[in-house]
Amino acid sequence: MMANARAILSAYFGPSAHYLPAYPGEPTIREIEQRYAVTLPEDFRAYLLEAAPMQDYYDDRDISWWAPAKIRNIPEEYPHPISDLHVAEKTATYLFFADFLLWAWAWAICCDEGEDRGKVALIGGSPDRIVAGSFTEFVEAAVRDPLSVS
Repeated sequence: MMANARAILSAYFGPSAHYLPAYPGEPTIREIEQRYAVTLPEDFRAYLLEAAPMQDYYDDRDISWWAPAKIRNIPEEYPHPISDLHVAEKTATYLFFADFLLWAWAWAICCDEGEDRGKVALIGGSPDRIVAGSFTEFVEAAVRDPLSVS
């Protein structure tokens, strides 16, 4: 059984003096959902409510975990073509939540209600592609080795 992404990241972020939890509350989460006409996957929603940083948090593995206020979908954040055609069909429902080495590449979660719901895609890598079956799976891999999800 996979551990809870919120718990993993709370423990991972917790020791840092630079990490400030956001605890944005339901209104902020609903605003994100309304802006993009999506419903967030449960593990991602729990992370945003209980473990996301108040300001972008650059960890010691070179991942910048975005504050809830920075979350954008692919068309808003990334002006380039998406090489994965399956992801390209649903760019409006993929939400960026973190990047690596100051946007060498970034990760976005699918909030579509279809078969890819909750999957995490690497965008800006070569090639763009799905790298995790859920936010929790992504978190487990990323805190061990960010390159394992690149």
